[in-house]
Amino acid sequence: MTVIEKENSSGFEGFFAADVPVHLCKEKSSTDDSIFPSGVVTVIFLRSLRRNIFQFLRQWGIVSIVLYHYPLFSEGVVSEKQEVAVLEGETKINKSHVLYLIQSQEVEKAIITYNNYKLISGAHDFELLQEMALTLLRIGAQSSDPSKQLTSIFGSSIAGISASIDILEAGITSSHPETQMAAIQFLGHLQDDRCEALFTKAMSSDYFFARMEAAYQLALRKASSATGQIESLMYRVPPQMRFFFAQFFALIGTPDAIILLKQMMDDSFHMTRVEAILNAARFGRDDLLPAIRCRSTHLNNAEQEACAFAMGALKDSKSIPKLKNLSKSSSSNVQLASLSALYKLGD
Repeated sequence: MTVIEKENSSGFEGFFAADVPVHLCKEKSSTDDSIFPSGVVTVIFLRSLRRNIFQFLRQWGIVSIVLYHYPLFSEGVVSEKQEVAVLEGETKINKSHVLYLIQSQEVEKAIITYNNYKLISGAHDFELLQEMALTLLRIGAQSSDPSKQLTSIFGSSIAGISASIDILEAGITSSHPETQMAAIQFLGHLQDDRCEALFTKAMSSDYFFARMEAAYQLALRKASSATGQIESLMYRVPPQMRFFFAQFFALIGTPDAIILLKQMMDDSFHMTRVEAILNAARFGRDDLLPAIRCRSTHLNNAEQEACAFAMGALKDSKSIPKLKNLSKSSSSNVQLASLSALYKLGD
């Protein structure tokens, strides 16, 4: 908007605003009808514009009222805190111009223009507001600034609408691990057919914990590709870290996943064996009780404790003799787990 100060013949200080010649009346009473010459576009400076003033102006046959707060007015006779009402017959604001300003990242001007549009129409346009917000979120998600990316992802989560998936997808492809993690977590709250494909895409992330988060989401949804994707990731990590994956296979619960969980009970690292037993119990896999009973005789105290817990959690009354033997163990942890299981079984 170009503003040029100009003196006109009426003695009023005037501006040419957006190539529309307008007359400026300094702070005058809104009841002074001399400031409303017929057929003339008028600019009135008021410190406080109220709705009753708008209604009064409409009674004079003025069709629409546009409110501007452009900071560049501060260079003229009006400070930026003052309000300018531009009154013009049949004034129209194209709402697509608001979106153009948002896309041009002229957010302040876009909000001002929307306020003017709302003032003319007399009501909020919630469809336009939503599109403005989504455009801002998309711009933030595509930014190279990680803080803007995160803010956009948080905003998308609050919005909770399917259109925000595009924004979350941009977060998944970000080069920042925290942005990827946030996008995957918030994507998990959405129910959309496209989510599974995006989680699968996140499984190829450069960051291990982003992949693990995507694996959890796939397991939680029991996706058809979950078992294969998670098994492939498991064999890419050192054997000492495979205990992380027991909960995924127990959560999926498909025959293929349970076979892998059972295999983990025979892993060479005792932590993997213990996690497989514990997760079988936590997810109610009583079909694995025969395997758990067999492993209760192993010499490792942590494994014995896990088996005792699992037999109690799964209400395995056939294991009472084994639990009584374990209650005599030299390890206090094994004793406590065994006695607790016997108590749950009513013995």
